[in-house]
Amino acid sequence: MPVLFSGSRPFVLLVLLFLFVLTGCSHTVKFTEQKKSGPVVVLGDSLSEGFSIPKEETYVAALRERLGVEIVNLGKKGITTGESLPRVKEEVLPLKPGLVVLQLGGNDALQKKDLSETRANLQAMIDQIYEQKVPILLLGVRGGLLKDKYANMYEELVEDNGLAYVPDILDGILTSPGLRVDNIHPNAKGHQMIADRVEPELLALLKKLGIKS
Repeated sequence: MPVLFSGSRPFVLLVLLFLFVLTGCSHTVKFTEQKKSGPVVVLGDSLSEGFSIPKEETYVAALRERLGVEIVNLGKKGITTGESLPRVKEEVLPLKPGLVVLQLGGNDALQKKDLSETRANLQAMIDQIYEQKVPILLLGVRGGLLKDKYANMYEELVEDNGLAYVPDILDGILTSPGLRVDNIHPNAKGHQMIADRVEPELLALLKKLGIKS
């Protein structure tokens, strides 16, 4: 028996590692255990509002059409996390959302805001939304072209707060001129690619919340 265990040890370790990875990647999204009503509200920057394209060609509009649910787009060009923070109480929560999508951080990176400041602003937004027991879907953006200083920050926020998450929505778009209108902003095709990435996670949340059958 000891010889048999020794011979199968690599396989056993591989299975245990696989199970560990699965467990580490799974987490519960807070406030999805009860049915919700109200619109999906997107609080974002120009990546959500759209830049040099019609509003009906943004990823938000694409998701609205694909999923057939009410999605309010509060994307605003050039806005940072600090400037977005007061908008949670002033614009987001008065809409009584069933779900909030946060897409922020890109302008912080462009303006070289301190990482701790960006994280603190996002955490404050999460806290305010969670006071109303509303679940959150966080959309990640790169924190730099050569080095993504935001990846760990987003992942830590997700784990610490029980958020749904779609990482780096601009992956492959920043390096593809045919998917952009300039060096940063996606064109209509780029927005469709973002919608493709966000749709599965958003749909799963909507079904849990009873917003989408």
